[in-house]
Amino acid sequence: MSQVSHRPQKTAISIVGAFDRHNYGDLLFPLIVEWAIKDLGLDADLDYYATSVSTMSVYGGKDTKSIRQLFSRAPSTNEKVVIAGGEVLPATWPLIFSYLTSPLAAKVINRLSDLVGDRFASLFISKCLGSRSVLPFVYAPSDFERKVTVLYNAVGGSHIKDQSPYIRANLLAKLRNAGHVSVRDLETFDFLKSHGIDGVQLSPDCAILLSQLYPVDQLKSLVTPPASALQAQMPEGYICVQSAAAYTIGNELKFRLSIDNIKRRTGLGVVVFAIGRATGHSDQQTFDIFRTGASTDALPPTVISECESIHDIMWVIANSKAYIGTSLHGAITSASYGVPVLGLCPSRVNKLPAFLRTWVDPKDFQLAEFDEMEAAFDRLWESRSSGLSAKVADAQNIARENFRTMFAPRSADLQ
Repeated sequence: MSQVSHRPQKTAISIVGAFDRHNYGDLLFPLIVEWAIKDLGLDADLDYYATSVSTMSVYGGKDTKSIRQLFSRAPSTNEKVVIAGGEVLPATWPLIFSYLTSPLAAKVINRLSDLVGDRFASLFISKCLGSRSVLPFVYAPSDFERKVTVLYNAVGGSHIKDQSPYIRANLLAKLRNAGHVSVRDLETFDFLKSHGIDGVQLSPDCAILLSQLYPVDQLKSLVTPPASALQAQMPEGYICVQSAAAYTIGNELKFRLSIDNIKRRTGLGVVVFAIGRATGHSDQQTFDIFRTGASTDALPPTVISECESIHDIMWVIANSKAYIGTSLHGAITSASYGVPVLGLCPSRVNKLPAFLRTWVDPKDFQLAEFDEMEAAFDRLWESRSSGLSAKVADAQNIARENFRTMFAPRSADLQ
């Protein structure tokens, strides 16, 4: 009698997120999930999905299939749908759709959404885009016409409490049927736990693992000549600076003068760069603040970096003496490479303090509004530690364990 093989069948993994726009953090997620799957030795067929078809590989990301293709694809063996990360839980269709269009069209979409309400706008846009969920990146197995397991990888939701009852109710109902839910900060964890998501786990945003995926000596081979030349331009070292355009409005002069004073006190140059170029971020618009207001005295230089590749962005941060900015993933990348962080506009960027206070040693970060920048930087410069802290190293171990928990074979998968 022949023996029946019980070897696990090859897993199909659909990796989903906002990978179709030029936003550094979103472009990182599929790369990190792919690395984790290979690191675990899992034999799997991987596909990448976003709202639209895209070719983000030109910036170092992954090309994507559309959300319509995700919901219409043929059944696969042991399919896992992985929500790869980011502030996806409170995201709505009008918001996501506005990010993929022009600023003027985004204003029209948001205005129409305000007029007709969340329910109608969510249903209408989701139908138009071929999704079966009224939330862009929150799914239940019942949303699919085939058997899938839905997994959430260290997602964020610091704005859930601000959403309408309709959005919150749909979100919670879907999460209760997920195969795995992990979130990246205590604020989101506490909210979900208090609303009946008993199995929710706390795990850092997986970008905390970047220094393990891309050690600096290996990263150098991936960067462009303009990025690799920055160190030679500022041999004494530099601070990297970024801000989303919306936060600098009305703070332009204060921002530039504070940076000049920080240069004066440290003797370090500054690299101004863009982390998010998509609508809703538009970091590149802040370049003009530093172009038009260039210092005339003998301060170290301020260099505008036009680098767009995610590897260039990593390189700029990893080789800096400190990071100042509004970007959560700028801050997380800094923490991963042992670079101290001054997070700007915490009153408006909720996810930034939520993450830093959960996973980063207080010595290695400060939070400040624009009028508090200089004092906060002085505190950071005085207290910063050297290299990777024990707290971040622990966070990296937790992130890897979260991947093991997500992708460990289950008895049902072996039958």
